This record gives sequence, structure tokens and C-alpha cells, in this order.
Amino acid sequence: MGERLFRYEPDVVSPPGETLEEMLEERGMTQKELAQRMGRPLKTVNEIVKGKVALTADTALQLERVLGAPASFWNRREADYREYRSRVEEQQRLAGHEEWLRALPLPWMRKYCGLSRTRDCTTLVKEALDFFGIASPAQWDTVYTHPQALFRCSKPGPVSLATS
Repeated sequence: MGERLFRYEPDVVSPPGETLEEMLEERGMTQKELAQRMGRPLKTVNEIVKGKVALTADTALQLERVLGAPASFWNRREADYREYRSRVEEQQRLAGHEEWLRALPLPWMRKYCGLSRTRDCTTLVKEALDFFGIASPAQWDTVYTHPQALFRCSKPGPVSLATS
């Protein structure tokens, strides 16, 4: 198993729309005024504030022009928020894979492969997926239980060597 990268993963990440709403309040600007300054429909600005739609790179540039915060700030906030949401959804999906986990030789994997001694199912599923280099337990079947190649076997019998 390769080296793991340890990085900060916050427990909660707010959508960029909350930051946008705070900036508007600080400036005494309404969503309607922001929409006018950006040349965007009010509905779009409102959906961004509510976190219903993702901030695009173009929107980030427009926010940079109107509010002064760099586009990279908005893009990073959006990317962090989307990654956080994906991790939360993954956590929920992985929680239901106890049966798959029970099929693995966990004591052996803990001893020889570096799996932790935690009893938390989701953590163990993540560690096992990392070890095997697969994205989900469904990929386990594709990669490890179904053959990738089929070989043709000849029936045993006498082999004749042609000599000239």
C-alpha cells in the first residue's frame, strides 16, 4: 500500500452562497443590485446564495469584478464545498457495506496490510478500498472476482514435434 496523504478535512463546509450573502450584507448591497452589476438574472444570484446551483468560473470572475474578492477565492470555495458534499454522500453509501467487509480477511489485513483496529464500518470500508485501489465495493466484483482474461486450454495428450 502506498503512502497516504494526510490532509485537513473539515467536519462542515458552508456553501459559497453563505459567504456571498455575508459580503452583500457588509456592503449593504441587495441580491437585485448584485444581479444588475453582474448582468445576471436575479434568480441565478438567489440560487447561488441558497446553494442550489454551483458557481461557475465565469460567475467567479464577475464576483471578482463586482465585490473585489479574487475569482480564485470563489472557485476554491466552490470546489471545497462540492468535495465536502461528495465525501458526505460517500460516507452514507459506504455505511451499508458491512456484508462486503465481513467477506474480507480483516484480522490478516490488520496484521499485514495496515488496516486499523477500528470497529467503525465506514472507516474500515474506506481503508479496504484504499488498499485494493478500487473506488467502491461494486468494483471489487469487477476487478477481483470476475476474470479479466480467458485462456484457452488444450486437452492433455501427446505432443508431436515436427522435425525436418
